[in-house]
Amino acid sequence: DGAVDFLKDAAPILKRLASRFPRDISLGRQRSLRTQFLFSTRIDGLLSGTMYAGHRSKARVTARVYDKSLEALEKRNLIILPTTRCELTFREGIATLRDALDPTSIFWSHAFNLFSAPSGLIPWVEGAADDYCWSYSRPEVLPAVALDKRVAFSSELAMMIELADKLGVEGRNHLMHRLCQRLGVEHKGTYFSRTG
Repeated sequence: DGAVDFLKDAAPILKRLASRFPRDISLGRQRSLRTQFLFSTRIDGLLSGTMYAGHRSKARVTARVYDKSLEALEKRNLIILPTTRCELTFREGIATLRDALDPTSIFWSHAFNLFSAPSGLIPWVEGAADDYCWSYSRPEVLPAVALDKRVAFSSELAMMIELADKLGVEGRNHLMHRLCQRLGVEHKGTYFSRTG
């Protein structure tokens, strides 16, 4: 989701949107979406409320423009400055992590019919990735370091040691003998003492 708050009274904005898009609106390059307007009379006598575009549809992008100050008053009994909120919802597959980090481009590339976009925006390209932001080169791990980590954190090896200890004094030597067999190296029968 992406949202922008305008410190402007929503009543005239919603009235303008209702006259421009009484039945449908296009958000970005997708087909037109059905619009719905839910109005109520505010305490000052003006009609205000919410505009929906693509409400409860499977559209890739949907919108909601509403009177945030009216909502704050009705739901939380909170008085805030006159505020109009525009929210866009982007369905799966359209937005990237880059868009989540900075939704400015994706938002305005789809909301330009609703409001005038600020100047100087970087054009949004669907699925584009920014090398400076989302590339990662996995560092090379030396085989000895990888092996050491596997041995140190292996729950399977810890279980084998626990079983060997249940065999008694010779348990770890037996485990060592079996591991040497598995590795294809000779076990001379040397006795090992515990280090910890």
